[in-house]
Amino acid sequence: MDQLSLLDQKLLLNDLPGMAYLCHNDSAWTMLFVSAGGKALTGWPASAFINNRRLSFQSLIHPQDRDSVEQQIRDAVRMRRSFHVTYRLIARNGEIKWVSEIGSAVRNQHVGTWMLQGYITDITAERNKELALTESLDNFHELARAMPYIVWSADANGIVDYVSPTLEAYCGESPTQGSMIPYERWEQAVHPSDIGRVQAAWRVAHQTGSEYSQEMRLRTRDDLYRWHLSSARPVYDRHGNIRKWYGAVIDIHERRLLLQDARRLASRLVNTLESITDAFITLDQNWRISYINAPAEEVLNVTREDVLGNEMWAVFPDTDIFEQQCRNTMEQQVAREFTLEYSALGKCFDVRVYPSGDGVAVYFREAGEERPKHPGHLAPAAHLGSVAQDVNNLLGIILDNVRMLEDGADEGRRRELLATIRSTVQKGMELGQHLPGFVRPEAVSSSEQESLYRDH
Repeated sequence: MDQLSLLDQKLLLNDLPGMAYLCHNDSAWTMLFVSAGGKALTGWPASAFINNRRLSFQSLIHPQDRDSVEQQIRDAVRMRRSFHVTYRLIARNGEIKWVSEIGSAVRNQHVGTWMLQGYITDITAERNKELALTESLDNFHELARAMPYIVWSADANGIVDYVSPTLEAYCGESPTQGSMIPYERWEQAVHPSDIGRVQAAWRVAHQTGSEYSQEMRLRTRDDLYRWHLSSARPVYDRHGNIRKWYGAVIDIHERRLLLQDARRLASRLVNTLESITDAFITLDQNWRISYINAPAEEVLNVTREDVLGNEMWAVFPDTDIFEQQCRNTMEQQVAREFTLEYSALGKCFDVRVYPSGDGVAVYFREAGEERPKHPGHLAPAAHLGSVAQDVNNLLGIILDNVRMLEDGADEGRRRELLATIRSTVQKGMELGQHLPGFVRPEAVSSSEQESLYRDH
C-alpha cells in the first residue's frame, strides 16, 4: 500500500464514528493504521495499537468469541472473499460492547504479503434490542406453553406463524405434523364443516382490523370434536399499521352444551306457560311486567308488546287491592288467593299470587269460569303438575352441571356467564313449582331424571 493511498484513507476515515483500520494478517492483527473513531470504540488512543505499541487489538476480543472470529476471517482470506463478523469487544473501562466488523484481504504490492483492511462499528444498542426481543419471544413461548389453552399469533398479513404446543398435546401428533407450518397444523385441527366459516371471519377481521371471535370445533387426539372459542386482537406499530395478531383458543364445549340445554328448556317453559288455560303474568321486584301469556293478553285486552317492561299499576290503574296483595306476597313470601273486581274491564277475577324469585307470579281467570276437560287429556291441575315436574327435574340436572363447571372454572368471564345461567334456571324452577297451583308433584327418581336429560 503506497503512502498516498494511506494518506487518502486517513483523510477520508478519521471522521467516521466507527473504527477503520489497516493491519498485518498475523495472529495479533498488528495495526498499521487506526482511525480516530477507534478511541470512542475501545477507549484506547489509536497510537496504542500501532505495531502493538501498548496492546494488540486481538486482545480486546472477548475470550469466548476470539476463536470463532479468527476462524471466520482466516477462512475468508483463504477463499479470497470479504468477511463480516459480529463479536463482543472489551473496552478499556471494562464495558463489553457488541461490534460488527466488515473487511477484506488486500495484497501489499511492495512485499507481496496479504494485509487486512476493514471497518468496525458499535452495534451494542441494536444487539441489546435483538436480545431483548428474543428473550421476550422466549418468555412468550414459555408462557404460552404453561397456559391451559391454545395460544396463537399471526403476522401482519394474517398468516398464522405460531401455535402453542398445547394444540399438539390436545390434537395428538400426526404423521406429517413435523413438516407442517403453523397455519396448516391449525387448519387440519378444525372441523371440516367449520373451516370455511372460520376462514371467512378471519379474512374480514384481518382486512378491517377488527377483533376476531369465532366458535369452532377442534379435533381431539381421540378423533372427537369439541367446541372452542377462538379470539384475537391486532397490535399496532407507532404508525398505526397492524404488525401482529395475538389470539387464544378456549374450550367452551360444556358451556355451549349447557347454553343449548338452557335455551331448549327456556323454550319449553315458555311453551308450557303459553299452553295453560289460566291467564299468567310475572312481575319483577320493581313491579314491572316481565312476562304475560296469551290467555292474559286476551282477557285483559292488551298485547305483550305494549305492556312488557312497564309498571303493572301504570298499565292497570285503580287496582289497589291487587297491588296490596302483591306487595304482601313479596314481603311475607306467602301465597295469596282472592277475588278482584276490575271496573275498567267490567270483569271479576279469581286471583292467585305466588312469590317467585325477586318478584311474583300471578294466575287468574274470570270468576265462575270452569276449565273444560277434554277426553284423552289430563285435568288442568294434573296436567300442569306433570309439566312442572318435568321442567323442574330437567332444570335441576342443568344446575348440577353448572356446579361442576364452577368447581373447575378460574376465568372471570366464565363465572359471570355461569352465574347468569344459574339465576335464569333458578327462576325457571320457581315458575315451574307454581305452575300446578296447589298441586305439588312427587319427585322423580334419579334414573328418570337421567332419561329426561338424555331426551333433551
